[in-house]
Amino acid sequence: MEKLELYQMENVEGGKKGCGFAILGLAASIAGGLISLALLNPVGIAISVAGIYGSGPGMLLACDLL
Repeated sequence: MEKLELYQMENVEGGKKGCGFAILGLAASIAGGLISLALLNPVGIAISVAGIYGSGPGMLLACDLL
């Protein structure tokens, strides 16, 4: 297995699959937050908010929106 150098990693793109997985991850975080909110689960809400903040920028980068 070949390891990539830093400059090579910067040029790797996820393509359509990467964008789709990023959107799916963001949607799962939002759905989990809504379910946690409905069940009044404060820990679940905190984790989902962290997931939204973590996956939001990744989705923007993966889908070339930024």
